[in-house]
Amino acid sequence: MIRKLLALMLTLVVGNLGYGAEVVAPKLVAQAQDNAAVAGKEELKRTRKAKEKLEKLGTGARVRIKLRDATEFKGFLGEMSQDDFILKDEVGTTRRVRYGQVEQVKIWLTPRIAKQGSRGSQLFKRIAIGTLVVVGLLVVMCAPSRCQE
Repeated sequence: MIRKLLALMLTLVVGNLGYGAEVVAPKLVAQAQDNAAVAGKEELKRTRKAKEKLEKLGTGARVRIKLRDATEFKGFLGEMSQDDFILKDEVGTTRRVRYGQVEQVKIWLTPRIAKQGSRGSQLFKRIAIGTLVVVGLLVVMCAPSRCQE
């Protein structure tokens, strides 16, 4: 009697496994397709963003590129095509990089350039120092006793 009952329960369980797969499988397939579509859109957006930034900087710009696999390259932008660009390092080695591999793009400044600042800030500093020198000389030359006349 127990054997017949166990056999009946096993038959019902196995029979229902097939029914559950028919219902769940299409949902899982649809969900996987949606996830793939979202990932494709994100990659396309990242590729477009990297390409626009590199095109804005232009050929010859000094850049630091971080790829999706966490490797970093520093160099000068070379020829840019529809799908990839060439990065030349200071030694002269060229590397072809696809826009889809790029995670981050930064302008690469040498320590000397970063320390000194831009030409505009240097010019501002020189004008400010010159103005202070002229005002200081006027104060010294025009002491309160002489300038009151």
